[in-house]
Order: sequence, then structure tokens, then C-alpha cells
Amino acid sequence: MTSKVFIWGLAALTMSACSSNDTSSDAGAGGGASAPVLTAASADTKVLWSDISGYAKWGQFPQSTERTLSKTHNNMFVISYINDVVTKAVADGTVPLPDGAIIVKENYAKKDDLMPMALTVMSKMGQDWYWAQGTPDGKVFGGPDGPLEGKNVGMCVMCHGAATNNDSVLTHTF
Repeated sequence: MTSKVFIWGLAALTMSACSSNDTSSDAGAGGGASAPVLTAASADTKVLWSDISGYAKWGQFPQSTERTLSKTHNNMFVISYINDVVTKAVADGTVPLPDGAIIVKENYAKKDDLMPMALTVMSKMGQDWYWAQGTPDGKVFGGPDGPLEGKNVGMCVMCHGAATNNDSVLTHTF
């Protein structure tokens, strides 16, 4: 049963990220959603997944140290971790964030779940954000326009584009 809930949760997360305002507890739980497509990570995403190894020991945004409900992440409970590049930028009030900045967001179905259902990652590369969303073991979700990885992931850009004055970061105001 747990694996079915996990798979439907992943389907709901990937297919309606940033588009659902439904706050019912069964949103996406099989209601017509298909099982998520998981693909192998591209070479760039494999490097990124390696770069985030140990991210749970990183810092966090000062106002975001507990899991919170995120409507833009399909009513999942999320918590973000930031690498030392972002930590320094927060302390200095630097925006836009420099290359090398990485933000990892864990996505949980329930606030008290032990393991995240998904990781959503933003990584600054060449002054652009590289986006990736996948399983904690490194598989990448497929979305309506292809794998959820790269510099132009529509589902990511659609929401985060609203924060252009804040370098597309929604969790912290610089």
C-alpha cells in the first residue's frame, strides 16, 4: 500500500506542480492521474545529484527551518536546504545569486513522513537556473514537456518567474 501511495503522490506532484489550488486531502490520489514517468538523469543532472550529496547537513533559509505546506508544490510539505554559496548570499543580501548557488527542496506527502517523496533542486549555472525534480535516488520525473530537468523547465519557470526581482527564489526575500 505504501508504494501505491508513493507512486500516486509522485504523479500528483509532477503533473500538477504550480497549478493546483485544491487543498483536499485526496487531491491527485489516483483521481485520473497516471503513474509518473521516471527517466534516467541527464549528464548535467547526474553531476547536480552528486553535488547535493549530503545536502541535509546544509543550512536553511532563516524563516524556513520546518516543513511547511506548499500549495505550489501540490500541497506537499516542503523544507529547503541551501549550500554555502546561498548561505553567504543570504548573509550579505546578495541578489542575484552567484553561480554555484544550490537550493534543495524536500517534498513530503505528510508533515511527519520519514522520507521525502521527491527532491526539487535549483542550481545556478552560467547565470541561469538549472532545475531538476526527481526521486531521492536520482531518477528524474517526466512532465508534459519532457523530463523535469534543465534550464527551461516550464513548470518551474512558470511559478518562479513571478519572483524575478528576487532571482526566482520564492522561499526567501533578499
